[in-house]
Amino acid sequence: MTTILGKKITYSKPSLWHFRSTMMKRGTPKAYVNVMTMLYLITQLGNAKKVTPTAKELLKREPTSISQYIEDYRTSFL
Repeated sequence: MTTILGKKITYSKPSLWHFRSTMMKRGTPKAYVNVMTMLYLITQLGNAKKVTPTAKELLKREPTSISQYIEDYRTSFL
């Protein structure tokens, strides 16, 4: 994102508790916060590292790369 947007992007890696409490303080619905917290936990544990062919199989085409997605929606990130 930094390269494509020309803006430094950093990841703070908050603790699970801090992430959840921040989302709750922002007024995010509790059920949504719970799902986001679980996804965050799964990612922190390294369970989201594997790339599978599922998207390609469902789309019946190559999925859009993250670089292309960022480029396509560049104005949404700025």
